[in-house]
Amino acid sequence: MAADEGHARRRRLTIIGLLIFVMLYVGLLVLYAVTGKTKEVHAEIPADGVRVVLRANDVDGEGQRLLLDVDLDPADSLLSAGGITLAEPVTVVIDPSGSSREVTFPQGRVPAVVQIPIVLDGDIRDWPFDHYDVTFVVGAFAGPPDGARELDVTTSMTGHVEGWRLRFGAASVPGLEGSKLTFGTAGLRRSGNTLVFAAILLGVLVMLPVLTCFVAARTYFGRRQVQPTFLSWMGAMLFATIPLRNFLPGSPPPGSWVDAVVVLWVIVALVAALGLYVLAWRQQS
Repeated sequence: MAADEGHARRRRLTIIGLLIFVMLYVGLLVLYAVTGKTKEVHAEIPADGVRVVLRANDVDGEGQRLLLDVDLDPADSLLSAGGITLAEPVTVVIDPSGSSREVTFPQGRVPAVVQIPIVLDGDIRDWPFDHYDVTFVVGAFAGPPDGARELDVTTSMTGHVEGWRLRFGAASVPGLEGSKLTFGTAGLRRSGNTLVFAAILLGVLVMLPVLTCFVAARTYFGRRQVQPTFLSWMGAMLFATIPLRNFLPGSPPPGSWVDAVVVLWVIVALVAALGLYVLAWRQQS
C-alpha cells in the first residue's frame, strides 16, 4: 500500500512538473509575440517645411545610446523642378546627440538615410529592470550656413528593436511654444519576453547550488555512499555558472545587481557543496 502511494505521489509530481514546463513554454511564446511593440508617432509634411522620420535601429544600454535612422521628407517647395532632388541644402539638427548634432542633406541629391545616436538617461546596472528616457529637439534649416532660414518641421517616430518596448511621444517646452522646433520623447523598457527569459535563466542558476548542496549534505550525513565521480559533476556545475550568466539577454556588465544578489552566491554555494562533499569523502575513506 505504501509503495502504491509513493508511486502515485511521484506520478502526480511528474505531471505537475510537466504542466509547469508547458505553461512556461507557452507563456514565453505568447510574450514573444505580443510584447516589444512600439508606440509610434506619425505626422504630416508641413506646407513649406520638412518631415523628419526617426526610425529606431538599435539600443546600446551600456553606452546609453539609441541609434536612429534619420530620413527626410521635404515639401514640394523645397524640391527641384524634377520633384526628386533638393533645390537647396537642408540641415537637420537633433539634440542631444552622441555624435554630430547636424545632419546635412546636400543640394541636388535625393535625401539619403543617415544614422545618428541620441544620448539616453538610464543605468544598465539595474538590468533587467533598467529603463531609459530622453527628451530631444529636432530643427531644420534650408540654405547655406551663412544665410540659412528656419523651416517648419514635424517628426514621425517609429521602428522596432528586439528585446525592447519603445514609447515615442510629443513634448512641449515652456517658453518655446511658438518655435518651429519639434520636441519629442523616447522611453525604453525591456520587453516582457526578455524579463521572463531572464527569470528562467536565473532560476536555472539558483537550482545548480540547490541540487549540489542536497547531494553533498545527504552524503556528508551518511545517507548516501560517496561516489567520487560526483566531484567531477559538481566541478562541472561550477564551471557552467559563468557561461549561463553571460547568456543573460541584454548582456548586463560585470558588477550589475544580478551579480551581487544571485551569481556571487551561486558560486559560493557551489564551492561550499564541493567542499562538503570532499569532507564526506575524507570521512568515509
